[in-house]
Amino acid sequence: MESIEEMENRLKNLRNRELAVFKYNKSSGFVLVYLLPLIIISVVVGVHILGAFRASRLIIILIWIIYLLNTLAIFMGSHLTRKSFLLEQDINRRRGLPFDSLPDFDVIKEALDHSMFRLSAITQIVLLSLTAYLIALIMDLLPIIFAATGMVLIALGLAIWIKPDDYTTSDALGLMDIYEPQNYPIFVDYIFTEFAQTFMDPITLTKFDEYTEELSRGIKKGMRVEQAREKIFYSIYLLSSDVISREEFRNEILEIMDERSYKKLIVEHELFGIDTLLVVMGKLKNKVPAFCKIIDRIQFNLLDNLSIFKDTEIYFDASVKNAVKGRKIEVVILLFNNKAEQKEVGVRVIAPEFEPFESHYKMKLEARDFEIKSERLPLLSSKEHDVIEYESKILDLGDVLWIPLTGKDFGEKRINVFLEDDRGNILKAVNLRINLKRDTLRGLRKVTGGGSIGAGLILPLIRILGAIPLILSRLKIL
Repeated sequence: MESIEEMENRLKNLRNRELAVFKYNKSSGFVLVYLLPLIIISVVVGVHILGAFRASRLIIILIWIIYLLNTLAIFMGSHLTRKSFLLEQDINRRRGLPFDSLPDFDVIKEALDHSMFRLSAITQIVLLSLTAYLIALIMDLLPIIFAATGMVLIALGLAIWIKPDDYTTSDALGLMDIYEPQNYPIFVDYIFTEFAQTFMDPITLTKFDEYTEELSRGIKKGMRVEQAREKIFYSIYLLSSDVISREEFRNEILEIMDERSYKKLIVEHELFGIDTLLVVMGKLKNKVPAFCKIIDRIQFNLLDNLSIFKDTEIYFDASVKNAVKGRKIEVVILLFNNKAEQKEVGVRVIAPEFEPFESHYKMKLEARDFEIKSERLPLLSSKEHDVIEYESKILDLGDVLWIPLTGKDFGEKRINVFLEDDRGNILKAVNLRINLKRDTLRGLRKVTGGGSIGAGLILPLIRILGAIPLILSRLKIL
């Protein structure tokens, strides 16, 4: 039986090949898959059909071969990604970490399988089109040139329709772009970490768990690793929003670890260094902008409306992305108990034009364990309490509800969110406006791709049917 070490070496070699192919596809392959067929169609029509300009048939064949090789590179990238993913699964299972048991493992595997099937179909059509063109030249049959050109149109249409996937396992976050979580945590405790983990594919999540183990050994004694992760993510969020500089970020992280651990776990870490964490935060901002709005509003209130915030018994905020392509949305609700005793509250969400129509949650809010005594707070200070310090504490003690809803149709909608006491009396209410839009770009891609496929099927078919006698005579059947 192959040892784990041998499997890991095989995976490393596989990833190196995958990375090389991915870099090519990323730099030019994904562009050429659309550009080259247009060049081939233009040249073939100009030379063989319109006779508008002269060009060597050898040049056309060369362009066609480049098109085939480029398509093969994209197919090979998908093949290597799938192979690496499954080998990683085998290695982790041998280690006793069966991440294929995670809820959304099948989502990734199905996406990889579908990508392989689609790209395999495109590759075979391109190969068949080149073969048909060569046969047409040998037999001097214009109808077969029509057929070859039609196949290129079909391949182009399929590429436009399905859009070759830009992902890889050779990068720490390479699968996050195609990963769409099927399960959302409704109650979120560790706000930044749980939001980020929700959008991590099984491979990235496994590696992040390993990173957490490393982090637990590198932070200062007495601090929980969960708090450290939140501190790191929150500081990364501030850095990504240009609220703090890199030096200020470093100073924030040195509050939870020493210089040596900072260099090892934040600056130079192979998988989750500072640049990778910035990418993770960028993806999180893009996927859940409502969450970011809530974070920013806390900062604004602490900086500009501190007296009002201090007098608020329960800080309550709800947000949603105002304009959404499609019908799925997420309502993000944050609650923070600003009193020194625990409170029981309820949150009710009424969404008449969504499913579910109504949701109700009962929550116990932790007591506040700090007090803001200042009348004004600086955003960041090394000598006194500041906004970043208190917001970090608020996010640590606060609770978040993350509620997915599905619209019944498109257009402008309204959602009402109510904060209730333990007897059901309404304490606060928020009305949210959402505009559900059709994904016109996706629709246009389908129409364009479908039109190209249709033209590729119909035009050569008409020409070939009209030229059957000529083809048979050339084959000396008549």
